[in-house]
Amino acid sequence: MANIAEGFAQQSDRAFARYLFLARASASEVRALLEVGHDQERLTTDQRKRLMGMYEVSRMLSSLISYLVDADRRKRQLGR
Repeated sequence: MANIAEGFAQQSDRAFARYLFLARASASEVRALLEVGHDQERLTTDQRKRLMGMYEVSRMLSSLISYLVDADRRKRQLGR
């Protein structure tokens, strides 16, 4: 969440997208830690599944990144 907030304050979509890449990487790290917690039997299968369901944020970040990168590409092609 902090990466997204920090990125939102940037002056360009391209710069914002860089912070979103970091946020997505952090979400992947959380997913890996959930797997470790499950492997070490600190999380039940149901708990892991429920928490993984919250992982949809990674897909949302990917969509926003794609939008920002495409928008930046279109701006550069138009010479703005």
